Amino acid sequence: MNTNGESRTEFVHNLVEYRIFHVPGVNRLQLWIVSPVSGRELFDHGRSIPEGMTLSDAIEVMRAYTIGAIDLDEYNRLLPPE
Repeated sequence: MNTNGESRTEFVHNLVEYRIFHVPGVNRLQLWIVSPVSGRELFDHGRSIPEGMTLSDAIEVMRAYTIGAIDLDEYNRLLPPE
């Protein structure tokens, strides 16, 4: 758990570290990439969690898209962009 109240999930894919933050006040996920060169966190994108989807399912969808397990069409269907 972060000090600002956001929960965080981390994973590594192809030697790149990714962090998915849950922002509970707005029920959104944010994907951040950790630069392998500088170690700085770089914001990638965010998505709202659809009504009826669990937090763990939404995190898994974002992770699956990030590692290439699902394509953009499927990602947009499961976690629609605003």
